[in-house]
Amino acid sequence: MRLASCVLLIATCLGCGNGSGGGAPPAQLAGGPLIIPLPVAPVDARPVAVTDGAQPDASTDLPIAKSEPRERVEETAKRHRSPILDGAPRATRLPPGTYGCRSDAGYKYRPCTIAKDPSGFTHITMPGSLINLVGVLYDDGPALVIDGTNGDLRPFGCFICQERCSDEPGSCYCTEIHPDASRECLGQPLTVRLTKVGAIWRGTLSLVHYSNHYEGTGADRRPKGWDKERQSFVVEIAPESLIPKK
Repeated sequence: MRLASCVLLIATCLGCGNGSGGGAPPAQLAGGPLIIPLPVAPVDARPVAVTDGAQPDASTDLPIAKSEPRERVEETAKRHRSPILDGAPRATRLPPGTYGCRSDAGYKYRPCTIAKDPSGFTHITMPGSLINLVGVLYDDGPALVIDGTNGDLRPFGCFICQERCSDEPGSCYCTEIHPDASRECLGQPLTVRLTKVGAIWRGTLSLVHYSNHYEGTGADRRPKGWDKERQSFVVEIAPESLIPKK
């Protein structure tokens, strides 16, 4: 008797949801696997924080998951291209050759190169300077103008971590800034107007540096956007003789 009751109970349970007495589970597709919806994280819609009063596009800066492949924004970001290159070549007082350059008064002069391309435009590169200015060089009245970009792949101010830390988020005690901040930083024009002081051409470069904006305290402290800070650097082009001898 007990055995018959158990068999009857098991049969009744196996029939639950399969006949007219019940429906299929809500997350079950007919003939398919069980679908469990993933939790959706709340979106922090607050604007990024800036220190220079500018208002960038609204964005959320959520930490990049360790398993998420990093976007190599340093290779894909659009860099500034001078509109001067779309017109006729402009003359410059400085002939092609090697000069001594620096992009901060606290640094020594390093070799830099001025060269003319086949189209007649004059270009300057400062690979050994704090800021590797790469751009077109031309006269503007009594002054010289450099209009270009940063020639470094990962310039400081656009990235804050070593490349290996960026490639493997969570592997270092460093949190890279959001890719959108790096992209915006890499796209800014680097333009400086230089005037002659003795034998040296000197001007001031203004550019924006980017860093994480943190909120919270202790274990809850997280980057929630990015800050901008405008900084100025003295740029100089000097005769090659002023480069320190090794």
